[in-house]
Amino acid sequence: MKTRILMHVTTAALLTALSGSLAAQGPASSAQALLRTATDTEVVDGDPKRAIPQYLAIVERYGSTDRATAAQALLRAAEAYRKLGDPQAARAYQRLVAQYPDQPSALKVARTRLSATTAQATTTPAVRSLWSGADVDHRGRVSHDGRYLSGGDRTGRGMLMIRDLATGEMTRLTSGTKPYEYVEHSIFSPDDTRLAYVWLNERLRYDLRVIDRTGGQPRVLYELPAKGWMQPFDWSPDGRHIAVQVNTDGVQKLVLVSVADDAVRVLKTFDWRSPMNMSFSPDGRFIAYDHSPTDDGRARDVFVIAVDGSREATLVDHTAHDQVLGWFPDGKRLLITSDRSGSNDAYALDVVDGRAAGEPRLVKRDIDFVAAPMGFTRRGEFVYGIRPRSADVHIASIDPTTGRATAAERPVGGGFTGNRFVGTWSPDGASMAYLSSRPYQNNLRMLSVASTHSGEVRTVPVALNWFYPLVSWAPDGRHLILDGQDVKGRFGLQRVDLSSGRVELLLAADGADSANSSYPVVHSPDGRFLYLVTQSGHVTRREIATGATSVVAQGPIVTFALSRDGRTLAVVRRRSADGRAVDLTATAPSTDIIEVAPVDGGPARQVFTGSQLGQALAWAPDGQSIYVAQMPAGTVWRVPAAGGPAQELPMKVAGLTHISVHPDGRQIALSGRTQQREVLALDLRDGR
Repeated sequence: MKTRILMHVTTAALLTALSGSLAAQGPASSAQALLRTATDTEVVDGDPKRAIPQYLAIVERYGSTDRATAAQALLRAAEAYRKLGDPQAARAYQRLVAQYPDQPSALKVARTRLSATTAQATTTPAVRSLWSGADVDHRGRVSHDGRYLSGGDRTGRGMLMIRDLATGEMTRLTSGTKPYEYVEHSIFSPDDTRLAYVWLNERLRYDLRVIDRTGGQPRVLYELPAKGWMQPFDWSPDGRHIAVQVNTDGVQKLVLVSVADDAVRVLKTFDWRSPMNMSFSPDGRFIAYDHSPTDDGRARDVFVIAVDGSREATLVDHTAHDQVLGWFPDGKRLLITSDRSGSNDAYALDVVDGRAAGEPRLVKRDIDFVAAPMGFTRRGEFVYGIRPRSADVHIASIDPTTGRATAAERPVGGGFTGNRFVGTWSPDGASMAYLSSRPYQNNLRMLSVASTHSGEVRTVPVALNWFYPLVSWAPDGRHLILDGQDVKGRFGLQRVDLSSGRVELLLAADGADSANSSYPVVHSPDGRFLYLVTQSGHVTRREIATGATSVVAQGPIVTFALSRDGRTLAVVRRRSADGRAVDLTATAPSTDIIEVAPVDGGPARQVFTGSQLGQALAWAPDGQSIYVAQMPAGTVWRVPAAGGPAQELPMKVAGLTHISVHPDGRQIALSGRTQQREVLALDLRDGR
């Protein structure tokens, strides 16, 4: 921190010397005193945002009586805007040029800054699309030669794949013996001949594996000795070590795994706050990473640690959300993103011997939210994944007797810009809870509760780092369940107090009995039980107080729903062409069946047969019918629970993922989410 203050003080001294006129005034004027106060706010307090209105107040008050000090204050405001990455910096410099032509020193700085901005604007790096669609996986990396992308098969069993970027051809490298085995994150070796990846194995443990790019038998380097999770972030330039983040018992560790002998060395231990990215410097001496200095995780700073463990340093210390993207191939600069200007922008930071050399320089305005940094190619293109904004909640109004529409579909109110997910009515129908994420907020999801009567929307300050698109109301209407990671780094089903945002971990995400996040979680009407799908694929009833479980429907299934009285379960099953039961990942032509059965035992009855049924399934409040989505059109059908002809309803939402029926039976919340993902390449080959 002392280094930063000295750097800012030096900048302040240079700017004061540039004006010249301040020193010639002799005794300090009121304007000078105010300028010193504002400068202290910016430099000593480290708060340029708060200093800006102080500078501008000096300009307004002394613009005609003390033009030298006013010009200096305007220059300081422009520099503060620039430090924050705020586009208002250019307007402040332009104002200085237009209004203070008689202040040559300040004028010179302003013109220099504007010239640099203009030059930068004319050389904005190009962005091109490499891949887009529902099958894009962001958990891989680009090969260093730029020819391939790694990732998982999102439309099938989750096997490790590589994509030829020239032809679009996909090659599968792995296979599993159990239906729940799948690949997580993967990275290429420095010479692009091998890939390291994390695999959920047949024992439901994560291990780190290495496989040749052409396939073959993988080698296990490291299996987690305890329940937890891990992610490989980068391979050392010499190919000897892999930097891996390991999470066990809520503790995050940065470890180096030896490729030659599988040895594991802990380089750094974090608390529950974890880095979003880590990257080896091209000389192999340092690892850059980002980390949150605050409990809420809203801000992130950038750090480096020496690979030999000898020292650490802070590279970026700012109130914004700054994230590491990766080192430029020349090893002299680090690419980061920051939302300090209000949009998510890319910056280059000069780094010398593991220390920052100056402030981050803007290289690309508004690159959208970087969902996944996917690496640099040797020629200088940075590859990254984005998720276009494409989710919302709509309300359809119907006559529950006839099924006819009584009003046009409308989006949930509240004047929100961004994504909204899984709109779900409260048990009494007085509120709707939904999840949301705003542009440029790093897809940090928020929990919102909207009043059905007034339309007022309240954001609940949930003490979770992030959570899946799942909402389950408790019968008391004062709590609900989310599935995500708490502030201590623990994954699982979390009980949320809607009045305070406090959370309680109900079921940890480890072992065969944990909840599969691809399926719903439902309370029993008396609040004693949770119905969920376990990792083994069965619908299970779990007593909250004791943890006792019982299987109520054998898997595999596509989805399920519990009737409002808690007595009957509806299940969507999928049969392959040869009659085998398959799960929701099956892509071959199949037949879908809706079955209903008593939760306390008894034979299941088949009430509907169709195809391409989605995971959106809900009971009517009276228990007489079931609402189900048919994909890919996103249409809604009403199926009699006793069997009989189904009725297509006059409602349709693209990417329909969730249906929630109001207790009055007249309003239906339809949550749609298109699964578009995209991989882009930012051209930084000219060394900017």
